[in-house]
Amino acid sequence: MANARKQVAAGCGSPSRVTEASWNLLKICTALQAHRISISRGEVRILPKAIRFNQLSGPEVLHMEDLPEHQPGRGEVLLKVEAVGFNRAESMYYHGFYMEKVNLPSGFGYEAVGKVIAVGPEVDPALVGKRFGNIPGVSMNQYPVLAEEAVVPASVLAAVPGSLSAVDGQLSG
Repeated sequence: MANARKQVAAGCGSPSRVTEASWNLLKICTALQAHRISISRGEVRILPKAIRFNQLSGPEVLHMEDLPEHQPGRGEVLLKVEAVGFNRAESMYYHGFYMEKVNLPSGFGYEAVGKVIAVGPEVDPALVGKRFGNIPGVSMNQYPVLAEEAVVPASVLAAVPGSLSAVDGQLSG
């Protein structure tokens, strides 16, 4: 479980205690990170992965899926996700207890930090290559971020100083 502490700091699991259910989520996050490292080394170009669910329940229903390649639309950016927050809101969401009704199948995740890799129409192309966090407040049905790549509205971006790691940037949001 020593490795669990590192993953908890990265936003996967509960910082107060690691249960069997959260341990399963930690294993998914570890697999996602290993996959991300493979892509960043240029070993393989495959579709980005996302953690998704097809029914409401606990973390046992979470699984990884390939995402179709997608481009940001008007007023949106595509982030290459470096770190995510995972907290009570996400847990309530996949359990079906959150204030937003879940449209199944679904992705989830409100908070992420990453580099902009593409911009949609009406978004400044100078954002490409810069690191941002997103300010939570948009629909998880429409803008889930627990993935290797995520489309988010440009209007919810907040710059992350270069002096902060991705995890620290996410935690400061």
